Amino acid sequence: MSSEKLDGLGYCETLFAALAEKLTDVAYVQDVDESLKARGIAPTFPETRFCKGCVLPIVDVITTAYLRSKAEASQDAIRASLRCEGFQTLSQYYEFNNSMSGYIGSPWNRDKTLPSKSGDSQHTGANPDFCVRFNGAKSLRVVGEVKYLPNRLTSAAGVQQTHRELLHYLSIQTSSHSDWAHDFGFGITYCAKGDSARGAELVMDYWQSDKIAIAYFHA
Repeated sequence: MSSEKLDGLGYCETLFAALAEKLTDVAYVQDVDESLKARGIAPTFPETRFCKGCVLPIVDVITTAYLRSKAEASQDAIRASLRCEGFQTLSQYYEFNNSMSGYIGSPWNRDKTLPSKSGDSQHTGANPDFCVRFNGAKSLRVVGEVKYLPNRLTSAAGVQQTHRELLHYLSIQTSSHSDWAHDFGFGITYCAKGDSARGAELVMDYWQSDKIAIAYFHA
C-alpha cells in the first residue's frame, strides 16, 4: 500500500516562516557565525557555519513539529528520517533540545551521475545539505540545499544556482545503497553582506513545474 504524501507546499510555507523569523535578524546570524569561528569551528567555511549553526536547528524543530502533528510520528521515527551533511559534528554547532529529533545520517548518494549538479560532464555523486525521508502511512520526502553568499546584498544568480542544484537532486530517482528519492525540494539562498536587516521571500516560480521552493534572503 502506498503512503499518503503530506502537503509539501504547507511544509515549505511553515519552514519558510520559521526561517524568516530568525534569519532576517542579521545580528543573530552574525553572532552565531562569529561565535563558531571564535571557537575554531569550520574557520574557513562560512557556509558550513551558517548551514549547521542557523539553518539545520530550525529544519529539525519544524520537521519534528510538522510530523508529530500531521503524521503522529514518534521522535525516533522522525530522527530516522532526518539526514544532513556532516551530521556527526552537529553538537559543536548548537544545543539539542526537546523540540528537536536530531539527524541520524548523511543524505549522500554515492552513485555517479551525469551531468553533475553544476551541469558539466563530470560523473559525481549527489550530496545535498539536508533531507527528510519519512515513510509510513503518510510520507514526507524533501531534499534541501543551502547557499550562503557573504559578499552579496542580492543575487538572482544565487537563487538560480539553488534551483539548478535542487532540480539535479530531484532528477535522481534511485540509489544502490540508500533510500534516495524525494518528492520536492526546498532551498535557502542567503545574501549576507552588510549589517542591514534582510528581506525574506519564498520564491515559488519553480513550484508548479519542478516542485521546488526557495527561501531568498537579501538586503
